[in-house]
Amino acid sequence: VETIQRFSEAGVSIKILASGSPDRTIALLHQAGFGAELDAPLAAISGDELAEMDETQLKDAVSENTVFGHIVPEQAGLLVEVLRERGEVVAFVGDGVRDVPGMRQANLSITGRGGSQAALSVADIVLLKDSAKVLLDVLDKGQRIVNGLLDVLRLYLTILIIALRILISGFPYSSKQGTVIAVVTISLPAIGLSLWASPGLLPTRDLRRLLLRFVAPAAITISAAASAVYVIFLQRSGAADYAQLGVIYALVGTGLILVLFLKPPGRLFAGGAPVSGDWRFVVAVLILLALFLLVAPLPITEQLLGLDRLQQASDYAIVGAVVLVWAAVLRAIWWIVSIVERIRRSPD
Repeated sequence: VETIQRFSEAGVSIKILASGSPDRTIALLHQAGFGAELDAPLAAISGDELAEMDETQLKDAVSENTVFGHIVPEQAGLLVEVLRERGEVVAFVGDGVRDVPGMRQANLSITGRGGSQAALSVADIVLLKDSAKVLLDVLDKGQRIVNGLLDVLRLYLTILIIALRILISGFPYSSKQGTVIAVVTISLPAIGLSLWASPGLLPTRDLRRLLLRFVAPAAITISAAASAVYVIFLQRSGAADYAQLGVIYALVGTGLILVLFLKPPGRLFAGGAPVSGDWRFVVAVLILLALFLLVAPLPITEQLLGLDRLQQASDYAIVGAVVLVWAAVLRAIWWIVSIVERIRRSPD
C-alpha cells in the first residue's frame, strides 16, 4: 500500500490487469487497503467488454478505468500499446507467461527473480526481493537526473544565445572575460542544479516547448539589458573597454538571478519554472556574487582575466538598476505567457 501511495504521489498512474473478474479484483484490493492511494477511483471493466469496443471506445476505456479484469494475454499487450500511443511511458510488472505480451509492449518491463523463464527473458529489471519498493528509488533518481539535466540545459542555452547575440552586436568581451561569465553563471551553478535536483514529473513532455518558453524570453531580455548597460557606460565614460566591463557585471548579475528563476525559492521568482522552495540556491547565488565582487578588483584578476572594479559607486547602481528592471520585465513576460497558455487550454 505504501509503495502504491508513493508512486501516486510521484505522479505515476496505476493500472491493474487481472485474469480474474473485475469485482473480485476490486474486493481483494480493498481488503489489502488499496483505493484511496490510487490517483483515480477503482473504476473497472472486463476484457469481454473491451473486446466489443472500437478503437475510440477502447482508448476512452483505458483512460477511464483502473482495474481490468478477465484480461487475456493479447489484451494486456493491446492495453499497453494504447497507453503508449497516448504518449504515456509505461512500466509493466509481471511474472508469468500471460504477462509477456504486456511486458514486450512496455517501455520498461519488470519481474521478480521468481518469475517464469519467459518473463525473465523479456524483463528489463529483475527484482531480487519480493518487493517493488526499490523501484521508488529508481523513479526518484531518474526524475532527479532528468530534471537536473533539463535545468542545466536551459541555463547553457540561454547563456549561449546571449553570447552569440553580443558578439554579433559588435561589442564583444574578451575570451578571458567570457571565461569568468561561464564559470560564475554556468559551471558553478550547474553543479548545484545537478546535486540539488528535485524529483517530480515535467510539466510537459514537449521538451522543445519547455526549453523555448524559458530560454527565448530570458536570452532576449538579458541581451537587451547588456546592450543598455553598454550604451550607458559608453556615453558616461567614452571608453569601449570600460563599457565592456559594465557588460560583464551586468551579465554576471542577470546570470545569477537566472538561476533563481530556474529554481524559484518563492513566488517572487516563479514564472519560468514552478516554485521549488529550495533556499540553498539563494545562498549559493549570494556567495557567488560576493566572490565575484571581491575577486574582480584584485590586481592578479585584472591581469589574468581582464576584470577590474567599476570606477564609481553610481556605476554599480546603474548595473543594479538595469538588472532589477530586467528581472521585473522577464517575470512579467512569463506571467503574460502563462495567461495566454491558460486561455488556449480553456475549453471556452
